[in-house]
Amino acid sequence: MEEKVTLNDIKTFSDNHGQQKTSKLLSVLGKNRQFIDAWETPAGKEILSYLLAMIDIRLDKLINEETDEKDRAEYRVCLELLANFKDKINSHKRNFATLKRG
Repeated sequence: MEEKVTLNDIKTFSDNHGQQKTSKLLSVLGKNRQFIDAWETPAGKEILSYLLAMIDIRLDKLINEETDEKDRAEYRVCLELLANFKDKINSHKRNFATLKRG
């Protein structure tokens, strides 16, 4: 089953988390379409959901200026993991499609 993000989904997220957090999330997502491609796999959705939840917690602290160095480091690590897993998931997805065709 394929899931797509709709404008209603974005509005709901914005209503729940505020415009500032929504803008930051859209900025991150907009920079890399591969994130959305990775999200469309079951494993990708699970891994990326976990990382987004971790980022969400730290982003709240960053926005509210309640962070210490550990929080900022964890935030940077989560962003890096998000990028790395996205790349690995998409690589496996492409390899699987190639094997399936061939």
